[in-house]
Amino acid sequence: MNFFANLLELVLKVFIKRGSSPTGSINESRPQDHALLESIPDKKKSPRQQKWAMRPIQRGSQTAAIVDVETTGFSSSDEIIELSAILLTFERHASEQFSILDSYCGQREQTVQVNRYAGKKHGIKNVELRGQSLDHNRVSAILNKAEFILAHNAPFDKRFVTAMFGQAGSKKWYCTMTGIDWIGHGCATKKLPDLLKHHRIDTGRSHRADSDTYALLQLLGTKSRAGSPYLFEVLK
Repeated sequence: MNFFANLLELVLKVFIKRGSSPTGSINESRPQDHALLESIPDKKKSPRQQKWAMRPIQRGSQTAAIVDVETTGFSSSDEIIELSAILLTFERHASEQFSILDSYCGQREQTVQVNRYAGKKHGIKNVELRGQSLDHNRVSAILNKAEFILAHNAPFDKRFVTAMFGQAGSKKWYCTMTGIDWIGHGCATKKLPDLLKHHRIDTGRSHRADSDTYALLQLLGTKSRAGSPYLFEVLK
């Protein structure tokens, strides 16, 4: 069972509703530094559609960023066209303290054409990107606050993110695709869409940065057969 369910009783008294803009902050008003956001799980909604509630930050927590990018293609000359980052905090000895501090998702107009294969994969059209730009201050703030970064197929994301945000290169990156024994846990492949399907996590849409980061967040919060969240396995 996803351990987010254990949080429900803690957060019923107060909650805030996330904004719906796919290219800005998830919250209409940003949370204060002393507040965290926690999931109120609803099995009928995708991770991106969940509601969130506030509670005090616990001391001794670790802070990480989950990052995902969509690009014009896969070569060194290609560019980021969509970036999503979630800043989360947790305590290794208490999985109940797995919470969101901040998040951002944005798009940018590229200077090269979207590769046909890449475009077919994520479905982002050139016309959709016109006039769009990333909020570098928001992304930098999340990366600067993170002690380390998590990504599925991390070498790919790291190459593109560090080219645009140099500070990401000094962070420790953990790959959730290779850093967890997915096959040993009974999964047929290590591909994120297949892992989400195996764990019955509905993203609403795949190969989009915002949906994939929230889905990965929920996947990492899911307990393995060993009884602890997958997040802790990748950090070993």
